[in-house]
Amino acid sequence: MDFYTNGASLTYNNQDVMIKGVNWFGFDTDLYCVHGLWQVSFALLLSFIKKNNFNAIRVPISLELTYNLDNYKVRSINTAVNPGMDQWTSGKMLDYLVSESKKQNILIMLDMHRLTANGGITPLWYDNTYSEQKVIDGWKILVSRYKNYNNVFAADLKNEPHDSASWGTGNLATDWNSAAERIGNEILKINPKLLIFVEGV
Repeated sequence: MDFYTNGASLTYNNQDVMIKGVNWFGFDTDLYCVHGLWQVSFALLLSFIKKNNFNAIRVPISLELTYNLDNYKVRSINTAVNPGMDQWTSGKMLDYLVSESKKQNILIMLDMHRLTANGGITPLWYDNTYSEQKVIDGWKILVSRYKNYNNVFAADLKNEPHDSASWGTGNLATDWNSAAERIGNEILKINPKLLIFVEGV
């Protein structure tokens, strides 16, 4: 599989690719892994995505987890259908999701969904605990980890900026458009092929 980005387009063998994606939540919660593994196998869920002709997975993650990928253990795993996975770290689970998806020609979009595991969706991209620089550093961890996986094609910089978030007012503390440019530029220094997704306010 040889995907690459060309401007705002995703290209494979010189053909534009239509993205048909799903969200697979869980890394943004205090389970620290994809949801559903308390009931069915990882392989079954990934197979369901593939069989229903989805070609991309948006993976919501918390900023907190990016700093603890190889420290936090996954939770709520049904070991009868996912033997041994209860001993995995979040990083190992995320690595597995990326690598197994690559085998299936499924794209991965990384999504900075929330700042703290299981916390609310903050209006801005930072708060009193996590500064903008910490957000950038968290992204650098993720992008560096997966820069050699060409199925990791996109970064969704922040889920649902709202309320106090502004656009184009000139206020550096709240203008999401300028913050997204700053964060996106730092990401692209590590992997210039990524598509940067910027949600509106």
